[in-house]
Amino acid sequence: MEDKSLQSLSTLLADKNFFFSEQHTSFDAAVYSHLCEFISVRFDCGFENVFTKQAKTYQNLVQFCQRIEDQFYQEK
Repeated sequence: MEDKSLQSLSTLLADKNFFFSEQHTSFDAAVYSHLCEFISVRFDCGFENVFTKQAKTYQNLVQFCQRIEDQFYQEK
């Protein structure tokens, strides 16, 4: 995944809660499974690569990951 992919996903999501409807779909789950590796994982050792930092600059993608986590992973 590179910045063009992040930019495309950010544009597609825009200001919606989910990509294609008001409810989550399998597409949302697939996108989350990739994005969470860069956006949601906390590196206690201080390791964050350039791509991880770049992914976190897309606020709508960060909020999308948070929305999925709040809905499905409340025990964190």
